[in-house]
Amino acid sequence: MASIHLGFASFTVWPVLLIISIIIGSIVTLLSAKKHKTSASLPLLVFLLSGLIVGRIFYIVRFTDSFDGIASFFNIFDGRIDYTAALIASVAVLIWQQRKNEAKKALNTGVFTIFGVYAGFAFLIAVASSHAVLPTSEFVRVDNSTTTLQKVAAQRPVIMNLWATSCDPCVPEMPILAQAEMRHRDIAFIYLNQREPADRVKLYLQSKGAVFENVLIDSRGEIAETKGIFTFPVTLFFDASGQLVYSHSGQISPEILEQSIEQYF
Repeated sequence: MASIHLGFASFTVWPVLLIISIIIGSIVTLLSAKKHKTSASLPLLVFLLSGLIVGRIFYIVRFTDSFDGIASFFNIFDGRIDYTAALIASVAVLIWQQRKNEAKKALNTGVFTIFGVYAGFAFLIAVASSHAVLPTSEFVRVDNSTTTLQKVAAQRPVIMNLWATSCDPCVPEMPILAQAEMRHRDIAFIYLNQREPADRVKLYLQSKGAVFENVLIDSRGEIAETKGIFTFPVTLFFDASGQLVYSHSGQISPEILEQSIEQYF
């Protein structure tokens, strides 16, 4: 699972866990520096900022068109960072700081704590996700026939969008997902409406001019309930074996969708 859902608020898991890991690592760094009677605050700050800045720059270079003007480049709170580039930059800076930094013991202790805590979180999420698979229940189509997700998937990876007619952010997603469905015929796109009558869903899609191959209705809200989802839209990514590999909470952008397909499929 890649999102935390608390009431009506949703948070992407990985940035939250990274922030928690950094806080814990920073505390360990300061305590270790105090023990060795040195100061490691500046080296730790350089280590963290180098990853943040390089990761942000690489993301901007890759997905420039997704930003609304130059000012949006500096809005780091949107969480759009190339994490691979950030990791490489941070490790390079850490190695460079080993040469002449008197506080390298404290710095190393804190950095390894950050990586260790984050790796621990990642392991727990991987274990939890190993039990998240496509349900075998039957779901209703808009023509009131029934089918299963396995039949629709046909042994392909699945991108499943959970939505409702009352969800305003779901509307801008529709053309984005429809265009991606046309480009990626080797992926099964499933638009899973939540607890609404088939007739209402059919009329709603017609009014929006939205044409999708696989529109299903989860009349019991089974998937949202089992995964603790209370806000929409949410986009779930399942591999060809039916294993949940990633979830995106909130409106998905074209670049995030393509990046996720590239990374997980």
